[in-house]
Amino acid sequence: MNSLVVSGLVLLVLLLLAIVWGRGKKGKVSPYELQETLFSPAERSFLGVLDLAVGDKARVFAKVRVADVLTPQARMGKSKWQQAFNRISAKHFDYLLCHPADLSFLCAIELDDSSHRHQKRKARDLFLKEACDGAGLPLLQIPASSHYQVEELREQLLPLLSKASPLVEDLLPGERREPTFSPLLLDGVDLSEPRHGGQAPVASVPQAPKPGLAEPDPELVDNLFGSLDEEEDQPSATPHCPRCDAPLVEREAKKGPHVGRLFLACSRFPQCRYAAPHGQLKH
Repeated sequence: MNSLVVSGLVLLVLLLLAIVWGRGKKGKVSPYELQETLFSPAERSFLGVLDLAVGDKARVFAKVRVADVLTPQARMGKSKWQQAFNRISAKHFDYLLCHPADLSFLCAIELDDSSHRHQKRKARDLFLKEACDGAGLPLLQIPASSHYQVEELREQLLPLLSKASPLVEDLLPGERREPTFSPLLLDGVDLSEPRHGGQAPVASVPQAPKPGLAEPDPELVDNLFGSLDEEEDQPSATPHCPRCDAPLVEREAKKGPHVGRLFLACSRFPQCRYAAPHGQLKH
């Protein structure tokens, strides 16, 4: 008899526990809720003006994580790399402009409202500006306003957008275009010193005839062939970086899988990290 009573009490306790646990599970509420919009009214207003200003010259992305755009340099130690990454992991750009063809980064934009006047926010803005400058990414800080002029904004952005267009090469049938790569993709490339005393290699630029001008008659021009020889002796134009318009210089990979390879790099490195294969020069 006692055993039956004990068994009944155990079953009763288990039943009560099951009821309480079931009610607690049904009443559990998620700690998250959906926000109304991605942008504040001021951010949404500026986005409309920004879309008009860039047109088809760039694609606009918003709320982009800084760590998806910048990364600590690989030569840092593991501890310092992690510290540098932690400083950018929780930050984001208000807007990011990318090239419409390959989505390469053109510039970042910060919309500065009244919150940027606080000392802590100023320190954050200064750090972000220094990080972008070191990586070669332009960062524009636009004061928030109740109204914006599309033309004024376009004038600020146009130099950054026009210089970032990729070079278009005329290829013969069957030829393969060499990839344009960043020095960051060259494992172990030493960019400390340019070759040949820092002088940029020259590239021959063909000159197209001007429309509407007839070729001169050799009988009416004195020393015609002598002037042509002089033109051939003149130095050709120096190639410039398509992103920042600075002269390109010839560099050589000192170590890594690309050791000994010659390539063209922007003379403003590390502010600008553009690099392109050098297919004409040989050792």
